[in-house]
Amino acid sequence: YDPHVWTDPVLAAEMVDTIATGLGEADPANAEAYAANAEAYAADLDALDDAFRSIAEDAARDVAVLAGHNSFQYLEARYGFRLRSPVGVSPQNEPTQSEIADTIDLVDAEGIDVVLYDRFQSPRLAESIVENSGAAEAVPVTPAGGTTREWNDAGYGYLEQMTEINVPAFERAFGAQ
Repeated sequence: YDPHVWTDPVLAAEMVDTIATGLGEADPANAEAYAANAEAYAADLDALDDAFRSIAEDAARDVAVLAGHNSFQYLEARYGFRLRSPVGVSPQNEPTQSEIADTIDLVDAEGIDVVLYDRFQSPRLAESIVENSGAAEAVPVTPAGGTTREWNDAGYGYLEQMTEINVPAFERAFGAQ
């Protein structure tokens, strides 16, 4: 089970609409403001959706590696991405040596040069895959379920994390630059 439904901007837009509707029902005096704010946010989510669609259309490869728990299954389903993770969905899972070796083999077989990793987990697995394969670098992504001090100071919320961190990382990982 993957609880990271918000990583799909189309589903996130549905959540925003549901929240705005609920707030409007609970606070009718401000229902128009909630609806207007939701509409503006939905436009930003549409732009994010377009960015991920462009990555899928422009991708030089159809598979990338995420060295960490796979919190992007909703993105995979929406855009046809294939992310291979030796860890699975749960951040508590530890990959076996065989799973790591299979991932390294995949990196080399597919000519993958960027290995993604979850910014909120240790980069050690990604660095190990890079060191033991033909990949050039490990690049962080975020499931947008948390924040860092730097992101907080910069005013990063969900949209900024997705557009400023994940979109460029996915572009690089899928060769869509």
